[in-house]
Amino acid sequence: MLIYEGIKNRGIAFSPLIKKLVDANDSFELDEHIDYISGLMRNYSAQYAKVPSADAKFPSQLTLGSVLYPADIFSDSIGFDRITETFGVERSRGAQSSAYVELPLSFDLGSSFNLLMNCPEFTNKAILRFTHHVIWSFLSFIPVTKVNVCVFDSEQRGNSIIPFLDFRKKSPDTFDQKIYTNQEAMVDRLKKINSQIDDFIQEKLGNRYTDILDYNINTPARAEPMTLLIIYDFPSGMDGRGIDLLTNILRNGNKCGVYTIICYNPNVTFSRYESIDERLEIISKYCASLDFKENNYCLLPYNLQVNIPDELLFVQTDSFIKEYVEKSEAIKKQGLSFRDIISKDLFTLDSSRSLVIPVGVGDGDSVVSITIGEGSSHHGLIAGATGSGKSTLLHTLIMSGMLHYSPDQLHLYLMDFKSGTEFKIYESVKLPHIRLLALDAMQEFGESILENLVSEMERRGALFKEAGQTSLKGYKAATGKPLPRILVIMDEFQILFNDSSNRKVAMNCAELTKRIVTEGRAFGIHLLMATQSTKVISDLTLSHGTIEQMRIRIGLKCGENDARYLFSDENDAKALTMMKGPIGTAVMNLDYTEQSNIGFRAAYCDEKTQREYLDLISKTFEDMPSSLQTFEGGRTTGLLDYFRRSGINATSSLPVQIHLGTLIKVAPPFAVTIDKKKKHNMLICGTNETMANTVANDYIISAVLNTNSTVYCIDGDKMVGDDISSAFYSTLKGITSRFKVAEDRSDIISFINEIYTDYLIRKKHNGDKVIFVVIKNLQFLDIVKTMFKGEFIDESEYLDASMTEEAVEDTANPFASVTDFFDNRDADDHSNVSEKVLKLIADGSGFGIHFVVSSLEYQTVRECMYYGENILTKFPERVIFSLGANDADNLIENVSVSGLRDNTVYFTDGVKNTFQMKPYVNPTNEELEQFFSDML
Repeated sequence: MLIYEGIKNRGIAFSPLIKKLVDANDSFELDEHIDYISGLMRNYSAQYAKVPSADAKFPSQLTLGSVLYPADIFSDSIGFDRITETFGVERSRGAQSSAYVELPLSFDLGSSFNLLMNCPEFTNKAILRFTHHVIWSFLSFIPVTKVNVCVFDSEQRGNSIIPFLDFRKKSPDTFDQKIYTNQEAMVDRLKKINSQIDDFIQEKLGNRYTDILDYNINTPARAEPMTLLIIYDFPSGMDGRGIDLLTNILRNGNKCGVYTIICYNPNVTFSRYESIDERLEIISKYCASLDFKENNYCLLPYNLQVNIPDELLFVQTDSFIKEYVEKSEAIKKQGLSFRDIISKDLFTLDSSRSLVIPVGVGDGDSVVSITIGEGSSHHGLIAGATGSGKSTLLHTLIMSGMLHYSPDQLHLYLMDFKSGTEFKIYESVKLPHIRLLALDAMQEFGESILENLVSEMERRGALFKEAGQTSLKGYKAATGKPLPRILVIMDEFQILFNDSSNRKVAMNCAELTKRIVTEGRAFGIHLLMATQSTKVISDLTLSHGTIEQMRIRIGLKCGENDARYLFSDENDAKALTMMKGPIGTAVMNLDYTEQSNIGFRAAYCDEKTQREYLDLISKTFEDMPSSLQTFEGGRTTGLLDYFRRSGINATSSLPVQIHLGTLIKVAPPFAVTIDKKKKHNMLICGTNETMANTVANDYIISAVLNTNSTVYCIDGDKMVGDDISSAFYSTLKGITSRFKVAEDRSDIISFINEIYTDYLIRKKHNGDKVIFVVIKNLQFLDIVKTMFKGEFIDESEYLDASMTEEAVEDTANPFASVTDFFDNRDADDHSNVSEKVLKLIADGSGFGIHFVVSSLEYQTVRECMYYGENILTKFPERVIFSLGANDADNLIENVSVSGLRDNTVYFTDGVKNTFQMKPYVNPTNEELEQFFSDML
C-alpha cells in the first residue's frame, strides 16, 4: 500500500498512486493525475455501500478511504498550489491548526494489499469497525459473486462479524461457506489457500498474465473470485505451521487475488516456547500497518491519519444484502452463450476415432471439449448438486453433439430417471440422432435398454468379425459403411441400480453395465452417468471395478466427499476451488487416474436458441429415417387410443388377445394371449380400488372385443350395495349380449351351473368359444369365498324351488330314463356348486374357460385361495400393486411394490416373466359406447 522511501529526505511514505503527483514533470501530466485521483474519490463516495451493477468490471485500484498528508511535503512539487487547491483541508490538533492534503487510500489489486492491525482490548471495537468497512468496500467495488470473505475467529466464534451473519446465511458462497473457529480447521483452510495460490500461479498466470486482474480482464468467462482473509485475535488458534502457511500467503497471495487482514491481539498467548515478536517481524515485511490512536486510525510508521465513512445503518445493510443476494442469484443463472462454442462447420466431425464434443469455455476463453473414445476415456461420471448447472451441461452436451456430428456418426440414448421431463423438448421435432428418449424413466425400462445395448454390441461384434476388423475405426475404413457411435446419457442413474425396489433387476442392471463398460469401447458404445451426489453410489449394485473404468469425471458445485470420489485425493482440493463460480462452472478430468483437472464453464443453450437449432437439425436431416422410441414413466395410454392407433377392432380370430398395458421396457404393448396350452387364470390383488378396477375392466373390454368370447361378471360391490361399476356394466350389456353380470347370489350360482354344464359338453365336443369368469372384489363375496374353500353350499337357500326340482319323467317315452342316463353319465348331477367351481378353476383353461379374480385384500386371498384347496396355485398369472412387502412377496417373489408408481403394477405369468406394466386407462362409458357403435 505504501512505498517506504523518502522524497527529498522528508521521510514520508507515498503510495504509487500519490507518488505520481510528486513526480509529475509538467502541468499536463499533473492535471492528468489530479483528474484521475479526483475521479477515484468521487466514484468511491458515490459507490460505497452500493451493490455493483450487473455489468461491473474489475477495478484496477480499490479505495478504502482517505489519508491526510501534511501539505508541506508537496511543496517541492511543480503543482503544489494546484494540489493544495484541489485536495487541501484544515485539521486541528490540540491548539494548532495545520494544512493537510486529503488523498485516497487505495491499493493495486494486482500486488499490494495486506494489512497488520494492532488490536489491544481497548481498541477492539474500532478495529472491528475498520475490518467491517473493508468488507463493505470489497463488496461495493468488486463484481458481484467475485468476492470470497474468509473469516478466522477463534476467540469470538463469529461475533467479530455480527453485521454480516445474516448475509452469510443468505449467501454462504460470499463468506466461504463457514467461519473458522478451531485450529485444525484454520490450518486446513490455510493449506487450501496455499494450494489455490500454487495452482493459480502455475496453471492460470503462467507466462501469459501478470496477476489476477490481468487474468480476469482477459478471461471474463472464467474470472476468478478474490479472497479477503481476515484473521481476528491473531495469533489465537495459530501454531508455528499455521503461521508459516500464513506467511507464504502474505508473500505470494496478492497477485493471485488473496488479500489478508491480520488483527493482532497482544493479550493472546502464542506459545510457551516461542515468542510471537519474531513472527510478527517477518509478517510485517509483507503488510502495511494500521493502529488506532487518539481516536483516529493511523497508517504506520508515519502516523498518517486515515478516514473512513460512517458506520452503516441497519436499513442500509439490510437493503444492500437483499440487493446483493438477488443480483448474485441472477448472475449465477446467467449462462455462457451456446453460440460461442459451436463450430461454423456443422455436422462435419468424424466419430471414427472418437467423439470430441465442445461444451464450454476454459482458461483464456479457449473452447473446452469432452473427448470420448480415446485412450482409456470411454465412459464417465458427472456429479452436480441442485442448481449447479448439471442439467445445463447435459443439454449443452446433447445439442453440441447433434450439431457437430451427423446421425451417421452419432446416436444418442437419453434417459432421465428423476421425476421430471428434462429431455422432453427432444420429442418436439424429428431428430434422427436420438434413438431413445426416456422421460421420468423407471428401473425395468432401464434394464431393457441395457439389454438392448448388449444385443447391439453382439450385433456389431458379428459385423466386425465378418469384416475382419476389431475396432469401429477399422470397420468403417474397411467397409465404407456408416456405423455411428452410441452415447448413452443417464441422469440420476442411481435409481437404475438401487436394489430396494427390485433387487433382481438392480443386480442384472449392474452386470449388464459392467459388460458394456468393459466391452463397449471397442464397438463405439459409451456411457455418461450423472447424479446429484456420489454418496449413494457405494450403496448401489454397481461394482467398484465398474465405477473405476468410468475414467471421465465431471463435477459441478460438489461437496468435498463428491470431489474426492470423482477426482481422487490428489485432485479433490484443487477441484473444489475450481468449481467456485456462477452456474455451469465445472471441473473435468478426462482420465482421473492420470491426467490433470480442467476447469471450464459450461455454455448455456437457452430455450429459444435450442429450438432454433433443433429445427435446423430436423430440417437438415428430414429425409433421413428416424426410429425414436419414447418412454415416459408418468404417461399412461388410454385403452381406446391404443386400439385406434394399432387398428384393433372387433374380431372373431383366435386366440383371444387381452390388452392390458405398456411394459416398462423396450417392447411391444403387452397383451396376454389366451389359448388352451396353459392355464390363464389371473389374480389381481392390491388395495388401490381404482387400479384393481382399471386392470379388470381392461380385461373385460378386450375379452368382449372378440366375438367368440362370453364374459360372466361377478362383482362383490353389487352384493354390498356399492356398485360403482353399474354404469360400465350397463354400457357393456347394451353393446353385447355376450356380457353377463350377476345381480344377486342366485345369479352367481346359476352362472356356475351354466358354465359347468357348458364345460361338460366341451369335454365331449371341442369348441372355439371362450368363457371368461371375472370375479371382482372377492373380499365382499362370501358365497364365492365359501366355494373357493370347497365348503358345501345349499343351493336351495339361494335358488327358487322351481329351479331345483327334478325334471318330470317323460312317460310317453319308456326309454327316456335310459337315454338320460347315457347322455348325462359324466355330468355328476349331484356335484355341489363349490365342487363345480373348483373343477372349473382346475381344468377349465384346457376347455376355453378362464377365471379372473380381483381382491383389495391379500388376507382374503390367503384365507380362501391358499388354505384348504389351495386354488392359488391354479392362478399363475398375477397382477399386484399397493401391498405390504411380505404380502407382495407371497404372490410374486423378489419384488417390492413399495416403490411402484400409482400408474404401475407388477405382472407375472407364473413361469419366467415378471415385469412392471402401466395398465391402459379405462374409457368413459360414453367413449366406450361410441367406439363399439362405430365399429359394429
